[in-house]
Amino acid sequence: MEHIEPIGPESVTHVDESLWKTWQERSRLRDERAAASRGIVLKCFGIAALLVAVLFWIRA
Repeated sequence: MEHIEPIGPESVTHVDESLWKTWQERSRLRDERAAASRGIVLKCFGIAALLVAVLFWIRA
């Protein structure tokens, strides 16, 4: 069985702070766009459901 040595702090690559901030900003913007899209889809489904309910009400 091989002996595995632990990884020391000198071998770990540090992420550049500006790169990290850019990644966070990009993720935040993507999350905001996804939330807005979900809101639009839910609103459209709600309007469609109300229209269907009105049509059933009229025909009943």
